[in-house]
Amino acid sequence: DWRGAREAHAQMQLLGAEPTPGAYKALMRGYVRGRQINLALEVYEKMKAGSVALDKETFDMLICGCAATGASPQPCLAEQVHEDRIRAGYPATSYTNSLLLKVFIQAGMTEKADALIARMAEADQALSVEAYNSKMRRLLELDNPEAAKQALGVFEHMQSKGARPDTNSFNLLARALARCGRAREATETYARMTAAGLKPNMTTLTTMVAICVEERNWERASELFHKMVVQNRLPIKPFSWDQLTTACEKGKHWEQVLLRFRGEPPETRICNKLIGACRRGGYWEACVQIVELMRWAGVPPDTRTLNLLTATVGKAGHVQYALDCYRDMLAAGVRPDTVTFNTLMNVCMQDSKNCQYRQALEVYEWMKAEGVKPDTETLNNVMKAWTKAGSWDEALAAFQQMHAFGLKPNTSSYNIMISACAKANQLGYMMTLFSEMKESNVPVTVTTFNSLLRACELAKDLELALQLVGEMGDAGLSPNSNTFKYLLGACAEQGQDCEPTLQLFQGLQKVGLKADTAVYTALVSACRESADWDQQWQLYQQMLEDGLRPDTSMLNALIASASSKGSVKQAADTLQELKAQGLTPNEWSYNAVLNACSKASDWQRAIEVFQDMRNTGIAPNTVTYTTLISALGRAGQWERAVKVYSQMKAECVPRNEYTYSALISACNRGQQLGTSLQMFESMKEEGVKVNTVVYNTLITACGNSLDWQRAIEIFDEMKAANVTPNVSTYNTLIAACGACGQLNTCEKLYSEMKAAGIEANTRTYVALSKGATVME
Repeated sequence: DWRGAREAHAQMQLLGAEPTPGAYKALMRGYVRGRQINLALEVYEKMKAGSVALDKETFDMLICGCAATGASPQPCLAEQVHEDRIRAGYPATSYTNSLLLKVFIQAGMTEKADALIARMAEADQALSVEAYNSKMRRLLELDNPEAAKQALGVFEHMQSKGARPDTNSFNLLARALARCGRAREATETYARMTAAGLKPNMTTLTTMVAICVEERNWERASELFHKMVVQNRLPIKPFSWDQLTTACEKGKHWEQVLLRFRGEPPETRICNKLIGACRRGGYWEACVQIVELMRWAGVPPDTRTLNLLTATVGKAGHVQYALDCYRDMLAAGVRPDTVTFNTLMNVCMQDSKNCQYRQALEVYEWMKAEGVKPDTETLNNVMKAWTKAGSWDEALAAFQQMHAFGLKPNTSSYNIMISACAKANQLGYMMTLFSEMKESNVPVTVTTFNSLLRACELAKDLELALQLVGEMGDAGLSPNSNTFKYLLGACAEQGQDCEPTLQLFQGLQKVGLKADTAVYTALVSACRESADWDQQWQLYQQMLEDGLRPDTSMLNALIASASSKGSVKQAADTLQELKAQGLTPNEWSYNAVLNACSKASDWQRAIEVFQDMRNTGIAPNTVTYTTLISALGRAGQWERAVKVYSQMKAECVPRNEYTYSALISACNRGQQLGTSLQMFESMKEEGVKVNTVVYNTLITACGNSLDWQRAIEIFDEMKAANVTPNVSTYNTLIAACGACGQLNTCEKLYSEMKAAGIEANTRTYVALSKGATVME
């Protein structure tokens, strides 16, 4: 009770009694035991000033107090007390030197500590554990293998002298072993430490995990972390979390992170680092669990937390969950930033299968509502979304907005706009953008040229395509397979001779083109309409001879070529070749073969292909069912077509206008007007858009059944629905009315047709002529 000792000492002075040396020592002892080292040093100074005799016990007690206080506030005074002790005739002993050494080490006075250790060694005094640890620490600070070997020697010397290593000794030993390239032995010091009855500390954890990470021994890092943290319940500091994150990311041991998370989640910054690491590893479930545990433990997520989570779950394809993360952010009062909205838009744009580009545009509206300023990436995403939506003018408006926001278009900006122009057949504006891009010194990439060449392919502008390829070479860019694919496509004219395309291909090979599978696929696709089947099959064989392995796209291109010619056997044989190559056919493969069957009216083979598709485990889609219905209809199998339609409904496969057009055509060939009209009503009830083709097919059915009044009713309904009739509509209707001898109605329809600006063709006059013949 140092306060009681101080009060007793004060009472003594009030009574006029002179404190004795014993009283001073008692007061000093109270201060030392109470860790009041400054007060103890004041008593010491009073004793010296009053010429009070100081004995060895007084000196030792004061030095011991300085050493026990930790980082002593008066290390120089401790040294002075030690010197006073020597002057008083009490030689320095191993005990007092060890105490003073501890003071120096705690105060960071390394030079004085080294000098004292040297004096102790000269005097052959036993060094304390602190002394040995200090020597090892000083050697390791030199950061070279030779010094590390000397540190190992110090540890061995400590043991030979009977000094018992403490936890810090083993920590230093581990560092020394690792520095000498003995990482395995370094990590085993943990076992040696626990065998000696010592408990690991935070330095142990940090040292061991760091060694494992450096040696890329991720499993060992996780194992040691589990033993020290979970079994010994060590608290984890941010640096240890950083190391654990690195170890678990490399070793994919996320269960260790989540296990520790449930006990003591770290601060938000470290949580974000962990989520980022999980994201890079593709462990989106772990990211979700970390955020949930953060909320449970009261660790507040910030904007970066939810941005990382959004990006991670979005990359895994969970778009709706990503959007929910944004709503959670707002509910938690976390303000979204530009990265938030860019991440959301990127997530939506990745889900092209479900047409989420419309959602990306809605996210941009949210961004504007929150008052967050867009950056170049934002507007690039907006342009990309509008391009996917087929609105190149809206994409252009977003591009022009960049200047309004003080943003400079980058390479991606120009590439997106060039691609948008290509799809919209805006070659003139596309080349203007390309010139602007070069004038603004924006880097031009292979993607830029490929987008330009894609436009040339669509426009069949070979001259411009060759000019661009030359410019590409001048820019020092190497063409890739897409470059040659678009160039070959620009050369091919539908329905024309394939020879120029093949000559271009051979010319490209002479100048060093190393064709890959994608190039051969493009070549087959380019020659689809003009080359005969044997020629295309030879290209496939040439590809195999070049040592290239075919892919599904290549063989699908061959199937499509056979399908376009109605060659069922060739299409089916190519499907078998696809399987023989160890490839898995997809919906496109089977649908193309079914299309060949439809063109050839081979309904038996169509059903076989359909069953094979099911047996392969591929679910038929809308195109599959529609093509099968078409094949059955063309072969006069209207009842089977209706059954396939019923099966399609039972399996909840969406029907579209092409499905119903094929179905009504099938019923029409079977002279089943009633069934055709029922299907027409079902189509409207389902909300399927009725187009011109469907109306024309239904009018034809009425004509075949000589029901011209119903044909006129359907025509009136067509106009009321704002569906524009075309020349086929009028031809079909005139033929229907003419077959029933309604010449006046035919003439009225012909007049209406001319008034609508629709030019009559040969079929129109044939229909009018037949109507007149019937009247006669």
